[in-house]
Amino acid sequence: MKQPMNLRTDTVYISNPKQLDLLAALNDLRIGVCKYLILEAGTNSYLQSAGSDSKFTVEIRIGTVPSFKHYIIGKGEYKSALKTVWTMLNTGSGPIRIHDSEVFNFEETCNVFIFYMDNTEVSPGVKKRNVTKYFLDRLDK
Repeated sequence: MKQPMNLRTDTVYISNPKQLDLLAALNDLRIGVCKYLILEAGTNSYLQSAGSDSKFTVEIRIGTVPSFKHYIIGKGEYKSALKTVWTMLNTGSGPIRIHDSEVFNFEETCNVFIFYMDNTEVSPGVKKRNVTKYFLDRLDK
C-alpha cells in the first residue's frame, strides 16, 4: 500500500496530493510564487526543494523515531574535496551554498519529485551527499 503524503509550501498545504498538484506546486516554485516545496512521506521523512527559474536544490530527509539522515541530492560523481566546485544558489528562502553537481534544472527537479511520490525514495541514479551532521550541530545550539 502506498504511504499517504502531504505537499507543503509556504503558500499551500495538500493532503494526499496527485501528480498534477505536485507539478503545479513545482511550477509555483519555479516562477517564485512560493519559496520552498516539501513532499512529506510519513514521520520525519520528506523531499524538499528551493530555487527558482532554472536552478533548484533538492534534499531528502529519511527519518525514523528518534533519528534521521539528511542528504543533498546530486547528479554525476562526487569529486574529492580539492576538486569540488561550490556554487551559491539564490532562493526565496535565501542563498544556499551547494556543489555544482547538486544544481538541478526544472525538468530534473520534477523527475526527482515524481519518482519520490511513486516510490518514497530517490531514484538509484542520483547521488546523496550526507549533511546530517550540519543539522545535528544546529540542534545542539
